[in-house]
Amino acid sequence: MGGGAGPQPPGNLDVGWPAETLLVGAADTSVFADFTKRAQAACLEVLFYESTAMGRWTDGPEGSALLDLVVRPRLGVHSTSDAARARELLRLVQRFCIFSREIGSGLTIDPVVEVWQARERRKPLELGQPSPEH
Repeated sequence: MGGGAGPQPPGNLDVGWPAETLLVGAADTSVFADFTKRAQAACLEVLFYESTAMGRWTDGPEGSALLDLVVRPRLGVHSTSDAARARELLRLVQRFCIFSREIGSGLTIDPVVEVWQARERRKPLELGQPSPEH
């Protein structure tokens, strides 16, 4: 974009990020949006979701070419059966999301799905009472 080869956006907008970085960010966002939609449709409660993404590029005579793109979501669910369902949804995302269709086999989703089981609720302690762990 700014200073690089290729057309400039309308209004000469320079966002300060290389096009390759924006593509990786768009892929990460696309995976999140597609997974969230599928999780809601499957009534899967996701406790948290965070991710990292990276792309590998090669320089050629016509400019940069994408070698591969990896999105690594980390998410938490309530149970092992929910974890299996989340992994299956992520397999579907990898197969059908727009980046898989447009880029081909270059997109890999490498998830970490954690099971966070709820702790038993305890009654609040009165001031001055020792905690049950002691």
